[in-house]
Amino acid sequence: MNKKKSSLLTLPMLLVLALGVVVATSVYGLLKSTTVDIMVAKQDIEARTKVDPSLFITKSVNEDHLPTGAILATEKDKLQDKVTNSKIIAGVPMVEAQFYGKAEKSVLTSVVSDNNVVITVQADQITGVSNDLSDVDRVNVYATVETDAIGVATALIEQNAPVRAVAKDEKGMLQGVSIEVEPDVASELAFAVQSGALHLAVVPREYQDITSKGVTGLGFVRKWIDTADIPVVDPNTPVTANSNTEQQAPK
Repeated sequence: MNKKKSSLLTLPMLLVLALGVVVATSVYGLLKSTTVDIMVAKQDIEARTKVDPSLFITKSVNEDHLPTGAILATEKDKLQDKVTNSKIIAGVPMVEAQFYGKAEKSVLTSVVSDNNVVITVQADQITGVSNDLSDVDRVNVYATVETDAIGVATALIEQNAPVRAVAKDEKGMLQGVSIEVEPDVASELAFAVQSGALHLAVVPREYQDITSKGVTGLGFVRKWIDTADIPVVDPNTPVTANSNTEQQAPK
């Protein structure tokens, strides 16, 4: 009976011993492995986005789980003025291959979407919103032209266009804005610049396209000016020399 009791006591002891070995091995592995600080995105970043270090934070990860080419915290300067070539997921280790490399000759070429173009239009702190306009903003473009058919008219010809570059003089005053648009819109912008004027309006990040009918001189007057007291002159009715441009009542 004592021998049988001893056998029953031995099995639990063996289980405890085995569990202790497993725990000890795991602790040893944790102590032996080291962590390293890397750069990860604060939030998701879409492809073809120009970035800088302010969009990223540091994160400690197990060195054994570090992907090849990961950007270390000590290498954050590598993220300055780079352009993503694929989507960056927030908090996930990223590698240099997810950015256009040094071989890229132009940052603008890297950020332009397929089949789009970047066109530069003259703008100042008034027509271009302000001197604070930068290459992370998005704008609506309004064109004002004068034609023989309808006179002066203004139309919204592009919406939510990304600003790709700005040009300033030596005093920091805005001189020009480069925006990304479809080729046909670029032609319309060029026409408007030669035939009239352009104005830019900054839009919010969550902007949704709207339907705009534009405005003509006559439409503006009808909407904003009370025309009740303005005499309607029939061009076919003769006006006497003493009328002072007022219409004479027909006899």
